Amino acid sequence: MTKTSPRYPPDLVLLHQPRLTDVLPSKPLTVILIGFLGLVGIGTIVGVEWTLACLFLEGEQQAPSAFDPEATTSLGGWLSSILLFTGAVLAFALYTLRKHRRDDFRGTYRIWVWVAIACLFLSIEEATALMKAGERLLAHATGQTVWQDMALWWVVPFGLFFAIIASRLYVEFDNHWSAKGLFIAAGAFYLASWIPSILQASGVPSDLQPYLSQVARMIGHLLIVLAIAEESRQVAAEAWAAVAAAKPSSPRETTKGRRQIIVHAGHSLPQGWHGRQFGQEESFTQQGPSGYSADTEGPKAFAASSRPEWTEPGPTDPGESEIRGGQRDSATKGRATDFSISAAVTSSSPTSSPWDRLLPQSSPGGSEASFAASPSSFPKLGWGGPVESTEGEAISTVSPADSTGSLASSNQAPLPGCPTGNSSEGGNSLLSQLGLGASGGVPRKLTKAEKKAIRKRLEELRAAREKRLQEKQQSEQRST
Repeated sequence: MTKTSPRYPPDLVLLHQPRLTDVLPSKPLTVILIGFLGLVGIGTIVGVEWTLACLFLEGEQQAPSAFDPEATTSLGGWLSSILLFTGAVLAFALYTLRKHRRDDFRGTYRIWVWVAIACLFLSIEEATALMKAGERLLAHATGQTVWQDMALWWVVPFGLFFAIIASRLYVEFDNHWSAKGLFIAAGAFYLASWIPSILQASGVPSDLQPYLSQVARMIGHLLIVLAIAEESRQVAAEAWAAVAAAKPSSPRETTKGRRQIIVHAGHSLPQGWHGRQFGQEESFTQQGPSGYSADTEGPKAFAASSRPEWTEPGPTDPGESEIRGGQRDSATKGRATDFSISAAVTSSSPTSSPWDRLLPQSSPGGSEASFAASPSSFPKLGWGGPVESTEGEAISTVSPADSTGSLASSNQAPLPGCPTGNSSEGGNSLLSQLGLGASGGVPRKLTKAEKKAIRKRLEELRAAREKRLQEKQQSEQRST
């Protein structure tokens, strides 16, 4: 068991920590702000480099490598490395969200992994000049100095690799024109920085060419980051819109610290809980000594802090149940102290389950009948107490100390021929009469013979009750 550290608060869990998708921009203003800050940084670095270069040229000294636009250790190389690393992080975060798209049958979302790898590689290259180091290693290994002066050995494979990624990325931007426009602009600036003949043909002085090439390259990096950020913003907006649209009608929404159970009708609840005619829905609230409470608001939806253990499912009721985990109350060391259920359970046939015969579905006079039981009558439930409808109308009362169970209708009148635990009619309750009471209040599972005896006794009580009511009605008719 993990010990609690006094250095950290108990509510410090992973759910409270930022997620990877939290780095994705959520508003267009965020993308614009990133672009503005990037342009300010590029302009500042180029301005500082140009000013210091002019000062050192006057003194006929070489400028430090930190302010040399052609050096890999310059401020421009550092900013380019930061921009490309940011693009790698955004691309991977977008991949974690983009892979959940439902209509992506070809799996084009995988391109974002390759985009992240490419941006990370270019970031390392901008900061360390990895390509030039590779040229020297190759020249040393082959003994030919020609490889040190020519970079064609890596231009072809790497150029083909980046061309494939760029074409796939262009297709990925097809639905988002703002991101596609930024991507096309980035390609134009890359061409301006990689083709020296364009700068020479325009008559630009040789002293300015390194600075212009550096500016074009850094703006290209910035536009790539903005294109990825804009694409991630739009993808995130589509994903959050889908979540917001599904939230009001989703049966899986529960409060914090609760566990949700999806129960199909007629499967996991005893049919005796129905309390109404077949095909109708029941609304009730149950509260007992263990803090159990239940109320209905939607069909087949359950929200609970701990998993209830039903006596048994109906043998002829197919279906399946789904359990979703939640958190328990730490003050009670895992015990369920708050239990709530939302359900509307219906039945399709009077003979769909043997539990149906345990409860008269209605009593004469139109009063709806409900069943309340203690741990002995429905083992493993472990609750007892007052049962109330959603309007606060008392249905029946079972004393927590009474482990024998009771039956009552919604107007607190006894069910047909069924004595309650507090009633003097019949002495003890039904289960006590049948000798099925739990010993010592310990719940146990009813056997088939005991269930059969209960059904038989209920049928006898129902028949006797109906007979007495008929005799009473006949006597009233004679008197009138």
